[in-house]
Amino acid sequence: VQRLTLSSAPAPPGLWGQLATAFPHAALFNAYALTESGSARTVMRYDPARPESVGHPVGGSEVRVADEAGADLPAGETGEILLRHRGGRGRQYYRDSAATAAAFVGDWLRTGDIGYLDGEGCLHLVDRKKDVIIRGGLNISSIEIEDALYGHPAVAQAAVFAMAHPVLGQDVAAAVVTREPTTARELQAFVRTLLAEHKVPRRIHFVDSLPRDDAGKVRKRELRERFAALPAPGAASPRSDLEAAVVAVWRDVLGLATVGVHDDFFALGGHSLAATQVGARLRDAFDVELPVTAVFEWPTVAELAAAVMDLSAQPSGR
Repeated sequence: VQRLTLSSAPAPPGLWGQLATAFPHAALFNAYALTESGSARTVMRYDPARPESVGHPVGGSEVRVADEAGADLPAGETGEILLRHRGGRGRQYYRDSAATAAAFVGDWLRTGDIGYLDGEGCLHLVDRKKDVIIRGGLNISSIEIEDALYGHPAVAQAAVFAMAHPVLGQDVAAAVVTREPTTARELQAFVRTLLAEHKVPRRIHFVDSLPRDDAGKVRKRELRERFAALPAPGAASPRSDLEAAVVAVWRDVLGLATVGVHDDFFALGGHSLAATQVGARLRDAFDVELPVTAVFEWPTVAELAAAVMDLSAQPSGR
């Protein structure tokens, strides 16, 4: 094999090293193009310093990154990617003038992808516009979180998508195919070492395979539909007065009628502000110095109650 080209979807950064090992004599390329863009494309020979870049436009192609109003953005700023081939034959959707008008601005294709150009004019993909997760007003790249998950040795495949949240609007969920045993808690802790807390998946679903289309792209819409509903509140009752007290605080803060002692705080709709409120109320109620990360470290009633008990047993108290 002399040349190997990846296209159609962003490649996990770790994949390039594996390909270089498997095909030591091959030149590795990352390409970016869409069916609608015709021959317009970008190509990047694999560069370890920029493994996520899809390179420069080639063969008469041009690329722009624009804001919502269509104005060009400077290097480093993120916006929608537009592609065209100078002098190329225009394309359109068959018998769908509305879709054509929405996708094309003159001869420029609005790709629906989000990205940016670096100082050398190389294009970097951030996410599909429809796959960006908007959590409490913060835009989160699903690709960034997928790349983090791929760094864990147990993860063979990963897809990150939005799930509904009653307060934040959306939150982060992931579907994962594993190559060796692991747990959601372990993967969350791993991502937490790499990314900010608001980017850590609140729910991780282990699946046998990811749904894909004929081109091999993951069907995230299917995943969103499959895992749309929040889990029903658990039925496990408190086994002690302490667990009952923690349940009462959770119910009040989250506005829920029922909370089970093994339910995950964030899966029930919790968020960072609510977690801070829970920690403060438990500190006052039990006179213990709970860390501000308490609910993140012990996200079930059972675990949090056990932590409160351990801290209460310490002679220093508060």
